[in-house]
Amino acid sequence: MTETVKAYYDRIGKEYDDDRFGKSSYGQYIHKQECAFLDKWLPENPTQAVLDMGCGTGRFMSRATDGVDFSEGMTGEAKQKFPDKNVHLAEITNTGLPAESFERAFSMHVLMHLDAKTTTKFLQEAHRLLVEDGLFIVDFPSAKRRSFGQRKVNDAHWHGSNAQNATDLWALGNDNWKLISKRGILFFPIHRFPVRIRPFMRFFDNLLCRSFLKGYASYVIVVLQKVR
Repeated sequence: MTETVKAYYDRIGKEYDDDRFGKSSYGQYIHKQECAFLDKWLPENPTQAVLDMGCGTGRFMSRATDGVDFSEGMTGEAKQKFPDKNVHLAEITNTGLPAESFERAFSMHVLMHLDAKTTTKFLQEAHRLLVEDGLFIVDFPSAKRRSFGQRKVNDAHWHGSNAQNATDLWALGNDNWKLISKRGILFFPIHRFPVRIRPFMRFFDNLLCRSFLKGYASYVIVVLQKVR
């Protein structure tokens, strides 16, 4: 399945930003919610070493000093947009970067594509790269939300096929992390609402995503601290 995913992103690299977040009000909605959370933990133009794991075309590279991705098509776009950044072509489970070389790392819209075995390796690599007490910000589709419906998962339907909850993530991470913060992203099925009212709904969406119902949002984003 890895080669399927890589081939897909190599193919769409040049159109990805415009199609997913430029023309799409759905993508813009999610992006603004994500940025509102990331502003607190990952300010733009960081003064400390920050790694974007699965950086793609560089949607969040303004918040990082380094990025890594396995798609040549996507990293090519990231390098063009951020020539002053260090963008590495490598697997996120084996980056080849020095141990304990980053104060913070983050990964957006990546875990959704990984199976349990690969997720464990990915978390191990993030742990290896971070300094003591370093922070890792990562998102994943909510297993609670997915439980409301059935989704067919196979090589032909791999996109976003992985869903988890915090307990699953703890188990896969071998208890090497401490939870610092957690919130939801995209509580409303916004694609079902008219485009013109979506900006007004984001305020209420954000309230629900910070409430006790956060686990039922489409995605969950967590801030983890390396503990050992």
